[in-house]
Amino acid sequence: MSLFSSAIKLAAVDATEAGALADEYGVKGYPTIKYFPKGSMTPEDYDGGRTADTIVQYVYVFQLVLCLMHIIDGSMIKLALTEKSNTLQAMS
Repeated sequence: MSLFSSAIKLAAVDATEAGALADEYGVKGYPTIKYFPKGSMTPEDYDGGRTADTIVQYVYVFQLVLCLMHIIDGSMIKLALTEKSNTLQAMS
């Protein structure tokens, strides 16, 4: 598993020209930044900084959190616990 996904896509929409899309996603002011978690059609509001650096930093942190959640929830943690258990049994 890659720590950071290269499948992140950014898009810009001019809501003054795409009014129906803005209404669909509840855009009330400009600029508005929303993100869609992987596999979701429901956007979440982004309330971080507006510079390219702060947005990129947010994406990296978001990806890191997702990666950590996968590790904690997945087989990697089970393997680590099993190995630790086996080591403790061998020591006793």
